[in-house]
Amino acid sequence: MSIRNLLHPDKSRFDQILRKGYYYEDRFLNEILTNSRMEDLGWMKEGVFRDAVERFKYGVNHEFGLISRTCALEVWLRHHGY
Repeated sequence: MSIRNLLHPDKSRFDQILRKGYYYEDRFLNEILTNSRMEDLGWMKEGVFRDAVERFKYGVNHEFGLISRTCALEVWLRHHGY
């Protein structure tokens, strides 16, 4: 996938819009991925989430539903003090 496709996604596909958002919110994502609460709690192997998001951002992984729910759980855990 070219950088042009990342910055100007095909608006007919929802995963392209999410991919663009992940690309632009790289700092926030890096914080979640670097300090994963799920990894700290032993719910996920170290690096699995980070690798999946990196593959998704560059068009290799198409599991945006799973990645989005995992991001939401990370934010929820942080909000509730975990």
